[in-house]
Amino acid sequence: MKRKALLIVLVIITTLMGYSEEIGYRSIIFHRTNNTEFAITMEKDMTLNIEDKNVVLTCTKGSIWVPITNIKCWSYSTNEGDNSKWSDSETGINNSKENKVNIIITENKVSLQNLSNNSNIGLISINGQVIFNSKVSGNHEIDLEGLSCGVYVLTYNNNSLKFVIK
Repeated sequence: MKRKALLIVLVIITTLMGYSEEIGYRSIIFHRTNNTEFAITMEKDMTLNIEDKNVVLTCTKGSIWVPITNIKCWSYSTNEGDNSKWSDSETGINNSKENKVNIIITENKVSLQNLSNNSNIGLISINGQVIFNSKVSGNHEIDLEGLSCGVYVLTYNNNSLKFVIK
């Protein structure tokens, strides 16, 4: 249950990152389950994704992978974060961008980018109704127009992500 709630909140954090400049936030502070924390400076080109049960922050400096199970919560700060984490193996840096799927969820659509060949993707309502199910490659968009408010599960390559349509 905790993981499911965390995934929903991670969709929200991805949305909030777009408003961070207006508010003046300069870093994300990850509070770990072992009661330690680290702050990462938010970069203009930084994206946040969920991949293989990890939170993945990516920008031109590289990628930081943090296992979801190690995150208790996070917050934002108006202070600078630690830029050395972009090269700190402790957080699980992976500079390879091969097969990294980017997911962008807006009011009207879900965009999946960089899907491997014949990727299985699906969209299922919380009630079990299959909205979309197909094998695709590269980039793909799923239209959300006309869907009822509620919780939906996006599946792709043995990964899943819950999100809410309001």
